[in-house]
Amino acid sequence: MQVVKLNNGIELPTIGLGTNTFGKVDNNWNGEINFNTKEIETALKAGYTFLDTAIVYRNEAIVGLGYKKAGILRHHLYLQTKLPSSGLYVKDENAIREAIGESLHKLTTSYLDVVLIHQPRPIDEENLKIYQVLEKLVDEGRINTIGVSNFSIAQLDYLLKHARIKPAINQIEIHPGYWNEELTSFCQQNGVLVQAWSPLFRTSEMDKVVLTSIGDKYGKSWAQVVIRYLIEKGVMVISKSHKEQRQIENINVFDFSLSTEDTTIIAGLNKANFTKVAILGGTGFVGRALTSEALRLGYQVTSVSLDAKATPRNHLTIIKENVKAKELLVKKLSDVKIIFACLNDKDAKKYLNAHLQAVEIARALNKPLVVIGTFSNLYDSSLKTPVIEHLDEGQKAEEQGRFTLLEHLKNNHDVNWTYISPSINVNRYFLHHPYNVGTTTLLKDQDGESNISVVDLVDFALEVGENQIEHNHQQITLCNK
Repeated sequence: MQVVKLNNGIELPTIGLGTNTFGKVDNNWNGEINFNTKEIETALKAGYTFLDTAIVYRNEAIVGLGYKKAGILRHHLYLQTKLPSSGLYVKDENAIREAIGESLHKLTTSYLDVVLIHQPRPIDEENLKIYQVLEKLVDEGRINTIGVSNFSIAQLDYLLKHARIKPAINQIEIHPGYWNEELTSFCQQNGVLVQAWSPLFRTSEMDKVVLTSIGDKYGKSWAQVVIRYLIEKGVMVISKSHKEQRQIENINVFDFSLSTEDTTIIAGLNKANFTKVAILGGTGFVGRALTSEALRLGYQVTSVSLDAKATPRNHLTIIKENVKAKELLVKKLSDVKIIFACLNDKDAKKYLNAHLQAVEIARALNKPLVVIGTFSNLYDSSLKTPVIEHLDEGQKAEEQGRFTLLEHLKNNHDVNWTYISPSINVNRYFLHHPYNVGTTTLLKDQDGESNISVVDLVDFALEVGENQIEHNHQQITLCNK
């Protein structure tokens, strides 16, 4: 395999293996860990020597187990992990050292080839402080190479100007429809290797047709054409597949070169095809989870909140505005496909008023509205919901705004709405429609129980938003046992 040389003189293979869904039930990013190492073993057999993981993937131990089971000696392998930038992991030097120490233990190694800061912090000085601890770990021989992931030009430039050890890598989003050329060019001009994460993941069907026609000339798949294109552009590729044959194909790209004509056509596939969504209340607990999950799944997100502290990044736009500014938001959200409202307020009246504005925004834009509520389920006592019994008087008072909102929504047939309410102490879900009621199990874990996390909730909300016609004018209650 071809290699690329970093600014510290170390050479890496041009293709690495992405592992973010390996060792998990149903190959689901959020799935339970099952310690299945099959995909890692088949990839190593195919010739991969660079394994990319991260602390937030929760599967470093699977990666460590996988190369051991494959019989690969540690010095024949490159291990890369990523340090989260959330407070728990980077609150001080000890926290960072503890996190890296845990990664070393799980990956069964005394050193890491590469460690990246997974996401930038909002403030440049905070990123530098984290990076400086990683510099110390390089000095101590626990890490060979350090870099960053998802850093913008400005964020990377600050590190380049203030860090003692120059960042060697920036792992960023690159794929057909979003070649990220400006950031790639900046990195390469400054001697920073660009790694492309998920370079095949978000390719549109239209682009696949073009890429397939090009691949036919060389006897290659559309995916091989994308990987070859990036390698010829000087980009290191992190590809992933659970299928052995696809793993072999993804690494078999060194026996052909793209013509100038084909390169020009591929470069022109630079029109983003992301679904645009608006999240009203994107900085609350559920809002943050929804934003993070939407970005991970390939949505373009506009987050609206008065408390807008998030850092704008690829496909994330921050609007610091009160949802009551209806006319302004209608203009700014004119091109979104779905509106999500996860606004919370303990004052029932304020809660209701904010959501009534969300309803008016959805009506003005003629877009589907998905409201993520809280405990409120089927307020109608004739439906005998058991949830109300478990709320104290204070919670019942807080829920009054939600009950009133539901009654209001039921009378708005000209707005395409769905109300999703996570609940407690119940082991089934209720689907409430103004005209009928159904009862079925909605979300199950591997034991058949209904254990619902916030990630399950927001994943389901996104699914509902995409298929709103099936859920129009309905309340859906997700219940934990």
